Amino acid sequence: MRGKKRTIEYVESFYLNQYNAKRRPTGEYELKVPYDTDENLDETVNELLSDIASDADDRHCFSESEARMEGVDRHW
Repeated sequence: MRGKKRTIEYVESFYLNQYNAKRRPTGEYELKVPYDTDENLDETVNELLSDIASDADDRHCFSESEARMEGVDRHW
């Protein structure tokens, strides 16, 4: 798919940098997402994943993103 590299670079710089993202050797990203309530965290993570997917789609790519919180059984 054309534009994959630029799409990843854009997502990393525009979205993931907001959360001090660090790429792990596995290719996963570790983010620090501040939140006050569980509902606030759910909203933030769902919006982030939706925005990334939408932006990738706009660039004729796709995102198969998911998120999980280490140490607890929470995932989006």
